[in-house]
Amino acid sequence: MTGHIDAMAKDDVREQLVAAGVQLMLAGGFTATGIKEIVDTADVPKGSFYYYFPSKEAFAEAVVAKYSGDAVKLRMDTLSNGAVAPLDRLRASFEAFLPYYASKGFMEGCLLGNLGVDAADRSDLVRGSLQSAFKAWQTDLHALLAEADLAGDLPRGLDPAMTAAFLVNSWEGALVRMKVERSDEPLRCFFTIFDHLIMGQRPKSPIKTGRSKRGRSKRGRRKTEVPRAAAD
Repeated sequence: MTGHIDAMAKDDVREQLVAAGVQLMLAGGFTATGIKEIVDTADVPKGSFYYYFPSKEAFAEAVVAKYSGDAVKLRMDTLSNGAVAPLDRLRASFEAFLPYYASKGFMEGCLLGNLGVDAADRSDLVRGSLQSAFKAWQTDLHALLAEADLAGDLPRGLDPAMTAAFLVNSWEGALVRMKVERSDEPLRCFFTIFDHLIMGQRPKSPIKTGRSKRGRSKRGRRKTEVPRAAAD
């Protein structure tokens, strides 16, 4: 029994360290986050860090896994709702993160993008974990876009796999600009193009602004031709 309690306590310490890592690396990135800051935030002895992680890179790998796992849970709560049309689920999966960004004053973006800029060229271990996280995200979006394509909702000429990659790339770029501008405007731009290109020109404000929203039709989405330049 004592051994079981000790094991649980050890797991708790590891989780505290990883949770502190997510918090600190979201705010300051990989390079600026020191081990002392991590153990102080987690409120554990410094020796605990090296008990669980042989290096800062191995720690960052665990941080990415934690962050990615939490993001998957949030994403799948939306994507798996079969009562909602595929493209509406797709849009909502991005919208789900907006309250968090707003609560941070648009100063914290996606941990995957942050570490991609800060650590991918420094550590193959971190880069590999980021590749896996991005691939899992892109795969989820691909599946939903393929579902929309089968339903006849995806505009003609859009390849589901390539569109999934485009959305991940565009969202990450919008988050970088969001942090630079400290504004939701880059995210509004993302949703405007999303609505035009993927939803068939169905404008919708991604964040409440106090302005009236335009009414939306229920189904019967019109099949939208993609301009040749966009489809090629």
